[in-house]
Amino acid sequence: MSPIEVADHVVRLSVSTPFPIGPTNVYVLRGDRLGLVDTGPSTQQSWRDLTTGLQHLGAAVEDVELVVITHAHIDHHGMADRFPNAELLVGRRDLEHVSDVPKQLADQVAALQSVLVAWAVPEDAGRAIGDFVLGLEAVAGSAPSARPVDGGLLIEGWGSPFEVVEMPGHTEGLICLHRPADGVFLSSDHLLRDITPNPGFYTSETPPRSGLGDYLASLRRMLELEIKLVLPGHGPVFGDPTERIESILAHHVQRLEMVQRLAGSGSTVWDVSHRLFGERDAGNLFLALRESFGHLDMLCDQGQAVTRQAGEILIYQAA
Repeated sequence: MSPIEVADHVVRLSVSTPFPIGPTNVYVLRGDRLGLVDTGPSTQQSWRDLTTGLQHLGAAVEDVELVVITHAHIDHHGMADRFPNAELLVGRRDLEHVSDVPKQLADQVAALQSVLVAWAVPEDAGRAIGDFVLGLEAVAGSAPSARPVDGGLLIEGWGSPFEVVEMPGHTEGLICLHRPADGVFLSSDHLLRDITPNPGFYTSETPPRSGLGDYLASLRRMLELEIKLVLPGHGPVFGDPTERIESILAHHVQRLEMVQRLAGSGSTVWDVSHRLFGERDAGNLFLALRESFGHLDMLCDQGQAVTRQAGEILIYQAA
């Protein structure tokens, strides 16, 4: 797909990924200098898509002076290390995931060992999830030069400044860019037009926890901003996000009610996941388990479910 100008000083490139989500939207910032928002994963096809798109714009990799990584998922930061003249920015809580990919993937797998047991995940499925996570190293380079940023930072050089907005939930450190002057909002995976993002699972915390509560709070925070055009991490650009946000919030209310029913008088995370999503390959199984856990955990926080131990396994039941 040829580059498309989607907003003042902002051009969208479509970069292939090997994942079911499909292409990643990489946004080229054109003005006093050249910048990128996200990069796509580190595959030969992704690199061809990105470099060809830059060539269409009369630019080269060496011309890129700034790369903003919206969050620590490999389909967004996998090629972050390939821009020799660029300053690289990433949300503070996602920094280590981007700067040392092998270590962070290994740490995630180590943190998951006891979690998957508590969720009653069979050993073979647990091994498959671990192999999937470790296998992501093949499509991501580490970017040790990355620098952390916090909400409120102004990014200038492309018309009116963009403000960094922290929107945790899909990952711990996800950031979006908001340009108040014209209501342009680069939403990353926090808000997509046709897909409800999976809540993150914060393995860097002890004990690991779901990002679902953060995600819903971040969605509500978006309603407080003046947004006229959403530039998402995947899929088409769209306008006023109010209806979409309210739809996702309503979806999660319905999902909580469904999960409470599925938990019944006693179920594991594995049980609920299979009742909701059925059989899945390793990557999608991990996402299904994370979402099921997130809703079960939220039900407990709200007093609508309780837990009990059965050896190492955690049993949930409706309150």
